[in-house]
Amino acid sequence: MKNLEISLPLVDGSMQDIFYGECSGKEVVHQLITDDFGAPPRSMYIQVETKTGKKVKIHIPYDDDSDASVSIDGEILE
Repeated sequence: MKNLEISLPLVDGSMQDIFYGECSGKEVVHQLITDDFGAPPRSMYIQVETKTGKKVKIHIPYDDDSDASVSIDGEILE
C-alpha cells in the first residue's frame, strides 16, 4: 500500500511516522492491534462523523497488495 500514511504530531513540534510509504494492510493491522484476534479480519475501518453528519470511512484491506480507500457517506472517492 503506497497511499496510506499514519503519523503522530508531537507536542515538541516533531512528527512521529507510524506508517509511510510501502506497507501492506496486514502490516498496518498487526502493528495497530497485533495478530492475536482469532479468525483473521477481512479489513480494518476507521470512521469519523463530521459535525455536519457526513460519515468519512477509511478502508484498509487485510492483504499484501491492495490500496487503502476512502468513502464519504458510502460513496468511494477515486
